[in-house]
Amino acid sequence: MAQPLTASNCADENITDVASAQAAGVEIFPLNISLVPKEANPWLFVRRQQREVWQAAFNALQDVVVTGSPGIGKSFSMSFLLRALMNASKTFVFEARRWNRAYLFKPHADGTYEVGSMTKKDWEPGACDELKDPANYYVIDPGAADNGGICFVEAKTVVAPSPDPQHLGEWKKIPNLQYLYMAACSLQEARCIVKFLRPELNENQVDERYRRFGGILRHLICDDPEPVEKARNDTLSNQNLVRRVWTSGVIDMGRDLKPAHLLFQLVPENGCTKSRVEFVSEEALDLTIQEYETELADLLTTFAPLAKPVLGVLYERLAHQVLFRGTLLLTQMANVTVPMFEMRLPPLDVEVVDGSIADLFKAATTGQPRYMRPRDEGLPVIDSCLAPVQDGVMTCFQITHSARHTLDVDALEEAAKGLSITKIVIYLVVPRDNFRDFYRGKTSGKSLAFEQRVLSLDAPRNPFTLREMQKRLQTADLSELTKDEKWHLGEETDELKRRYLVM
Repeated sequence: MAQPLTASNCADENITDVASAQAAGVEIFPLNISLVPKEANPWLFVRRQQREVWQAAFNALQDVVVTGSPGIGKSFSMSFLLRALMNASKTFVFEARRWNRAYLFKPHADGTYEVGSMTKKDWEPGACDELKDPANYYVIDPGAADNGGICFVEAKTVVAPSPDPQHLGEWKKIPNLQYLYMAACSLQEARCIVKFLRPELNENQVDERYRRFGGILRHLICDDPEPVEKARNDTLSNQNLVRRVWTSGVIDMGRDLKPAHLLFQLVPENGCTKSRVEFVSEEALDLTIQEYETELADLLTTFAPLAKPVLGVLYERLAHQVLFRGTLLLTQMANVTVPMFEMRLPPLDVEVVDGSIADLFKAATTGQPRYMRPRDEGLPVIDSCLAPVQDGVMTCFQITHSARHTLDVDALEEAAKGLSITKIVIYLVVPRDNFRDFYRGKTSGKSLAFEQRVLSLDAPRNPFTLREMQKRLQTADLSELTKDEKWHLGEETDELKRRYLVM
């Protein structure tokens, strides 16, 4: 059985590429034999998360469904499971429905295997003696969903379909069926794999495809991305489909949802035993915001809908766009409820930074005014900041999905070490209808001064009369206001504006 390539067992011209793949967690196996010669590929690429999924399928005590977004390499990486079965001297059947063939693998005592095959039309799983033994395995690459359901057998069954229940038929109702979810490629993984499969594409071209289409390997290595783009845009204009996904958070409930995979993807959670729905790429997310911005602005006004992952992601990206394009905003101190002040940021260019929050802070210390965010939106602590740092003050934004957000002061101080930052002002960006009552206590650091403020993406409704507003202003704690804010409040003479400021 072939071992994965390493710097010590590969050709000299491949040493750098193999080392990069290893660093990204991608194992490369040379393939000398293919079950289907016309589809032979000299290499098998298996990402770290794929290895974890297939190992979990191998170890499972019950039947297994390995699923994930179409085109991420479920079928392509299935050979890793077959390899594991052969290393363990297991008897197994591999049914490749896309190739219309079934293969029986039987081990010999000397470690070799006897392999037989037959066409799909001659294949009867229920008549196969090897599939009557629960110690054996039945591995299925289902191909198209209309190729039929799954036969009930005694052998442990592992099937790897796209998210369409029609693949499984009645078999999906068996007790204790285990679902495992495979992830799409990360950017680092994509760079390594595409370099082998499409060497004519340079890194910038790979990065651009990833930005547009995400980690769907099929789209990253396609000859012409234009049909993918057209199909994606057609899906975007299907308003009922898009709304159905962002409202339900479900993408694996039937063939009518298949086009949605051009905009959304399944992302594993809890190891690989659970999943959530997210956007497939940055461009898919931005285009959805562009297409549905007015509707989303009306929908995402409270924390309640943001509990759904897709709507939470939409809110975060919508917030980024509002912050960098120069919209009039409302802000208040985080530990008082009145007064409130207008805040207008100038329109700013956007810079996306690879790396950690420390890398983001370092990049923000110099240069022209701009709005900066990390590429990895799963990083903790903050979501964006303004550059350059002014007089030692770093301005940051935390786009908040719930009223329970906790600020990691230690991580912020660590990220700011050695950067001549003396104070961090953090704006907690909240939905409109939660702004008035959103409260945070004081925050203090060990090496830096901290100031928290609350910011609304649009104007909250004012439920108070003028007399009520005057009373609120008289009883408000103004001690935390800056000198400029106190001056603005004292100078304000427009009664309507005054009501607005202290609602």
